[in-house]
Amino acid sequence: MRRNRRRKIRYLKYFFIYLALLTIIAGIIYFLFFIPRNIKSGIVLDRKETSESTSLKLGYGKNIKWIKVKKSLQLPESIAYNVSLKGSRIQSITPCSVYSGKIFTKDDETVVLEDGKTLKLSPGLPYVKIENETLLTMPSNSVITGASDYKFIGDSDGNINLVIVNSIDIDSIRVGISNYDFSSRDHSILTFSSARGIKIRFNDKDYQTKRNEQLKVEYRDNTIELSIYTINKKENTFKATLGQSKNKIYVYPGSEEYPMVISSLKRTNGYVPQYYGSFEIFIRDNSLNAINTIDLEQYLRYVVPGEMLSSGGLVGYKVQAVAARTYVLSDMLAGRFTGIGFHVDDTTMSQVYNSLPAIELCDQAIEETKGLVMTHGGKIIDAKYYSTSSGVGAPFNQIYYEDNGYKETNPEPYLTFKDYTGTGIDDLSDETKATEFFKNWTIESYDSNSPYFRWMITIDGNLLEETINSSIYDRYIKSPKSFKKKWYLGIYRSTIIPQEGIGNIQDLYISKRGIAGNILEMTIVSDIGTYRVEREQNIKKLLTPGEFTITPIYGKEVKNFKAFPSPFFIIDRQLQRSSLKSITIYGGGFGHGVGMSQYGVIGLARAGKSYTEILDVFYENIRIRDYEEVIKTSI
Repeated sequence: MRRNRRRKIRYLKYFFIYLALLTIIAGIIYFLFFIPRNIKSGIVLDRKETSESTSLKLGYGKNIKWIKVKKSLQLPESIAYNVSLKGSRIQSITPCSVYSGKIFTKDDETVVLEDGKTLKLSPGLPYVKIENETLLTMPSNSVITGASDYKFIGDSDGNINLVIVNSIDIDSIRVGISNYDFSSRDHSILTFSSARGIKIRFNDKDYQTKRNEQLKVEYRDNTIELSIYTINKKENTFKATLGQSKNKIYVYPGSEEYPMVISSLKRTNGYVPQYYGSFEIFIRDNSLNAINTIDLEQYLRYVVPGEMLSSGGLVGYKVQAVAARTYVLSDMLAGRFTGIGFHVDDTTMSQVYNSLPAIELCDQAIEETKGLVMTHGGKIIDAKYYSTSSGVGAPFNQIYYEDNGYKETNPEPYLTFKDYTGTGIDDLSDETKATEFFKNWTIESYDSNSPYFRWMITIDGNLLEETINSSIYDRYIKSPKSFKKKWYLGIYRSTIIPQEGIGNIQDLYISKRGIAGNILEMTIVSDIGTYRVEREQNIKKLLTPGEFTITPIYGKEVKNFKAFPSPFFIIDRQLQRSSLKSITIYGGGFGHGVGMSQYGVIGLARAGKSYTEILDVFYENIRIRDYEEVIKTSI
């Protein structure tokens, strides 16, 4: 009896073992021959040929798989395939559509190539680089406008699932060109001439002017019209019409050694700007837009003289050259203007370009710092700079903000609070300390040689009330979350600003400051309520009449000023019963106050500091490196 039971148990044990083995074998067979699997945009990493088949090593996501394709399938050659598998057997394999070309514009949803082809980017699509038969993940900002070494992988309708980045070589800058006074990037007329003539390409045709001829590019009825004028001393005379185009046109100098002169952009200071490189001109929003593509170091020749005063000498120009080179490359990689086709514009939104001619000492400074940029943590920094500090520098996160407000922590630790007075200032957020500091016209700093190191503005109470009520609704519409009204128990909550304003102004004061004394919040008391206004742009706008007189620390009063020089100031109120008789604003500095003070550079250069020592004063824990080396290792 016992023997039979043991035999039964042994049979059952073998049965379950055999059953488990059969299940495993069936699973392997199903996996190898029946389980469906799709490879979307598989990149060919390696290829091996035999007389009967082609083996492809495909990379997709973080996976790599070899597949064998029979020669009988007559597979078209491609760099990427879509594959449908059942187990290890190929059900179907089709080549992906591959697009390439020079990038004109790029945003989160689309890429527009120079030939006008629009590619639609799938949400969250990968950007990859092929290296050592593997796929390396790349950031989306590695696709740069004006570059062309990319492969966009997708379908025949231009829907892109993956982008291959081959290399990132930056040797030229694309600059959005403004009109003569830098007030707009829209043009109606552009006129070109050069000592060796001008080359023009439009409608797939080429034309070249002579040295004594001027090209006139004009916008008319959604068309670009091109004509040639003979240059005369008194007045240029019409010679010929070249034709019309609705498409982009290209303009080059007849010889790369000679710049193009654009007389239609003659500056208010009398300078007629000269441009090296090439121009793309196209129609946008019923006007002409122009992009100048120029060598990086040539670009700096026309930035540094307009951004740094000559009193800083060679050292000052070297500091500015490194800062400007760092800034433009940082903006390029950030892609701030990628959606409209260039890297930087030529105004203070980026850095002023071609407001003054190139000068020899600047050229020397650029050459002696060639390729050098500032880095932090192995990446090119956002090299903020401005004219004059108030004696301290502000941290990045208390000046620049996002839609949800100022950040508690500083995302750019190299742009931090700085004391330039040597007096040990560490916090000006307290109103009493800020008042004492900004009213002190005797304190010395690296940049106290600037006329706007200290300044003063007096505004009549009636004018102030009129200014606030005429502008507060507009500011509210642009930034509704920045306005709150006092409720009960000292609680402030979101409010709606009336279109006609907030009534009679009885008092106002700065109710919150940053560590550098910069304004963050202002409280306004009126006869219909008490309001809090956040963000310096809103506060400055509410306090600024159309024009006013400012008293700088050096020199005479300046009339017809139109904007407060900086967000570093206190408000001294003169009250009269239940209204403001007037206010006097005591402030310091000119510009946003983050990063490098240009007048501070001059002061330090005069004190004998080297350009690297000066950069270390304004930017915390930086390294100066060659940008080509940095880009290879940081992107």
